[in-house]
Amino acid sequence: MTRIFYTLILCASFLFTSAQDTILGLSYQVINGTIKVSWENGNDLKSHYFELEKLDNENIWHGIQYLRPNVDQVDFHTIDKTPSEGVNSFRIKMKSREGETGYSETLEVYFEPLSFDILVYPNPANAWLVINANKPYSEYSVNLMDRYGNVVVSGYTKESSCVLETAQVMEGMYFIKVEGEGASFKQAVVINHR
Repeated sequence: MTRIFYTLILCASFLFTSAQDTILGLSYQVINGTIKVSWENGNDLKSHYFELEKLDNENIWHGIQYLRPNVDQVDFHTIDKTPSEGVNSFRIKMKSREGETGYSETLEVYFEPLSFDILVYPNPANAWLVINANKPYSEYSVNLMDRYGNVVVSGYTKESSCVLETAQVMEGMYFIKVEGEGASFKQAVVINHR
């Protein structure tokens, strides 16, 4: 009985040790409404694959992105494009070429979706469009895009308002897209030179 118990402890210890030794520096960044998870692969275990897993509301881990490393690759990142509001829990699942499975430590990220409080005028516009952010962010970009997503006019500012010149833009329907630190805003606008 003692021998079985000792063997179980060794097996469990190996699983946790290999996971901790393999994944180094699990970190994150919040970028434009997404969460980027980054890590390094240690030299002691060459992983056959990695999978970013996320904990759902029912405490079940689900894989959201699968990565197969290149030869000698040590730096990795993956992106959760649809983070939940509140705490998001992530871990990296890894499987070695020998079939051993391990997990990284759990990374918890608090995510609060930001939204721009934006006023766009005049609409329809003739020679210019004013984009006014009532809750200014440190930096944001403003793009006037056609219906195919092509940028027609762009601007960038650290102020609470931005003016785009539209006198040379062909008449029609466009979209204003404003992006800042984790926030985005999109609105249809009409250019009419009459």
